[in-house]
Amino acid sequence: MKITILVDNYATQLSSLSRRLLSEWGFAAYVHDYKILYDTGLTGTALLNNMRALGIDPNEPDYLVISHRHIDHTGGVRKFLENRTRPITMIAHTNLFTKAYAKDEKGNLEDISVDFTENDLKNRGVNLVLIKEPYKLFNDVIISGQIPRTWGPSHLGAVTDDIPDDMAYT
Repeated sequence: MKITILVDNYATQLSSLSRRLLSEWGFAAYVHDYKILYDTGLTGTALLNNMRALGIDPNEPDYLVISHRHIDHTGGVRKFLENRTRPITMIAHTNLFTKAYAKDEKGNLEDISVDFTENDLKNRGVNLVLIKEPYKLFNDVIISGQIPRTWGPSHLGAVTDDIPDDMAYT
C-alpha cells in the first residue's frame, strides 16, 4: 500500500526542500490505493502545494476522512474543496461541528473548531457521512469510529478535551 504524507510539522530532508514541499502544524496523508485523503492540515496551503509538487491532483481523492475536528487536521478542508471540480465523500465523527478550544500563550481560550458548516460542505458537493461506530469503506479498509481515550494528558494542555472524535483507519 502506498501512503504519502502530505502535511506534517517539518520538511527537513533535502529531497523535500528541492521539491519545494511546505510544512505546517498539522497533518494530512494520501492513501493512493484507495484514493483516501486523510485530514487536510492547518491551512490548505501546504496541502495543495505538496499535492501538486508530488503529482497528486486535488480531484484524485474519492474520500476525505477526518481523524478529529481540531483545526490542524481540518483547516485545509475549504481550500481543498475549492480546488476540486467533482464531488467527494467525507467521513468524520458525529461531533465534527462541536466547538473545540485551546489556550493560547497568554492563557486565553482560542477556538480551534472547524471553520466550515454542513451547508458549506453540501454546497461544494460533499457527501457527508458522520459516524461514531466503525465504518467499512472497503472490504479491507475500516474507519475505526470513536477511539475511547482513558489515559494520557489532554491533547490541548491545560484545556480538557478528551478528543472523543479521534478516529483512524485500518
